[in-house]
Amino acid sequence: MMVRDSAFVTAAATDTVALGVDQAEIRLGEGPCLDAIVEDTMYLDPDLATGCDWPRLAEFVLARTPVRGGAGIRIVVDGQKVGALNLWSDEPGRLDARSADEAMVLAAFASQAVAAAHHREQAASLREGLHSNREIGKAVGLLMAFHKVDDAKAWEILRKTSRDLNRKVTAIAEEIVDYHNSPW
Repeated sequence: MMVRDSAFVTAAATDTVALGVDQAEIRLGEGPCLDAIVEDTMYLDPDLATGCDWPRLAEFVLARTPVRGGAGIRIVVDGQKVGALNLWSDEPGRLDARSADEAMVLAAFASQAVAAAHHREQAASLREGLHSNREIGKAVGLLMAFHKVDDAKAWEILRKTSRDLNRKVTAIAEEIVDYHNSPW
C-alpha cells in the first residue's frame, strides 16, 4: 500500500485475497499496513481471531477470507514514509518474530525498488521539462525574429495562441519549431 496525494492506494498485490484485504483496510480505516504507514513501527498480529488491534478488519477478514494473521512494515524513501508492505498468513501463528525479521529485510528491498522508480520518474519529468523549455525557447526566438518583437511580446504571442487554440504552450511551440524546420 502506498500514499499518493494524501490517499492510501494499493500499489501491488500477490493475489485477489491480498488485494481484497488491502482494500478492506483502506475502506475500514484500520489494519497493520495503515498503522505501519502512520506510525514509526512494524505491526504484527499472528492470529486475527484472538483480540487483535483491528476488530473491524479482523471481522471482515475472518468471515470472508482464509487469512488468519497479518503484518505491516513501513516503506521509507529518502527519509519519508511512502507506504507499507502487507503480509498475510492463512495459518494462525505462522507470522512470528523470525518472519517479522525477514519481512523487514523484504521491506528494505521494497523501499529500494520504490526509491529507484521514484527517482526514474523524477529524472524523466526533468528531461521532459528541459525538452519543453528548450522548444518553448526556440519558438520564442523564432517569433521574435519573425515579428521583430522582444522576448516578452513573443512569449505573449505564444501564450495567447495557446489559450485561443486551447492547447498546451509546449505543443504550440513544438509546431512552430517543426514548421520552421520543415523543408517546404
